Amino acid sequence: MVEFDVSLLVSASHSFFDGSGVLRGLSDLNRARTIRLKLSSGGVFDPRHHGLIRFDVATPDGSASRRVVVDVTDQANRFCVPALNEVDIYFKRSFSRQCIELLAIEHQRRVRPYGLNIACLGMSAARWHMGAAALVLGQRVAQRKPLVSALSEFIGNCRLATGLPGPAAFRAAPGSRAERIVILQSRIWPPEESAEDLQRVNDERIAIVRTLKSAFGSDFVGGIVADPFSESVCPPEVLVRQNKRRGAYFKLVTSATIGVYVRGLHNAIAIKMAEYLAAGLCIVSEPIQFEVPVPLVAGVNYLVFRSEEECVSQCEWLLSHPAEAERMRAANLDYYAKWVEPQAHVYELLARAFAPHTRTSE
Repeated sequence: MVEFDVSLLVSASHSFFDGSGVLRGLSDLNRARTIRLKLSSGGVFDPRHHGLIRFDVATPDGSASRRVVVDVTDQANRFCVPALNEVDIYFKRSFSRQCIELLAIEHQRRVRPYGLNIACLGMSAARWHMGAAALVLGQRVAQRKPLVSALSEFIGNCRLATGLPGPAAFRAAPGSRAERIVILQSRIWPPEESAEDLQRVNDERIAIVRTLKSAFGSDFVGGIVADPFSESVCPPEVLVRQNKRRGAYFKLVTSATIGVYVRGLHNAIAIKMAEYLAAGLCIVSEPIQFEVPVPLVAGVNYLVFRSEEECVSQCEWLLSHPAEAERMRAANLDYYAKWVEPQAHVYELLARAFAPHTRTSE
């Protein structure tokens, strides 16, 4: 039975990569006939903001409707003001009460936590993705943008349709046994204009990889992904040149026991966290900075570390306590299925769009 009518409104501020999990969820709900989905040009365009997914949702009888935006950008203090002015509900990925309290009162009432983000698509959602890319191309042409740059953007968006797998790619095969593997595969950033201290982030990631390789030897896999910049600044022993393709990387993740999680830029909860949950990994994580609608619980879903040495000791504890590790794996698979898997997550967003408002200070 159709529960919601959803109109996805696409502008050049649409997030094709970080927003792909939302599109996959909408596509799956449409295929399950839980929603009726349609695609159209419109919504919010802000040339400074390219991390939005904008849709209108209504009950089938038209008795209630909500204008919704999902903001999947990293920065907790960055909001799209045109979107805040236009919509009823503003789901924010990096949800910080301190940052929200700096907004105007009428804007504060609209902001809700989005939850964990995952980048995935797959063939069943590809037509919606391609349709959105075509709409943006038409908008760029109408705005009289240079045709070469408009086509280049369109081609880049289309390539994501084949480069982003469906959710099944993240999950271990039923009945498979995890190997005694600790995994962390990450990248570092060349110098560029950023509110983040990129050098500090890079140094932290290099140091934790070096420590894990030293502590676990062949039981550690991953490292800093090799590219021209990382090869120029990293010791050769921390670089990883294999398993760079997404398919190979996911096979490695789904066979591991422990995933080490390091903070994303601007302390955002990175996509890697959702991938670890989907694979049913035990997680050893730096402290989580932002709120999600259903909290990840330290000691249940992950163990916290605040230093390289503590990271090693937490990994060693999990490897030496298989019963506790198995309970964490089961808890993480359950959390993913209920709150992160795209169809379940997007359905929960639609339901929360109609839920009674609670103040962010409560």
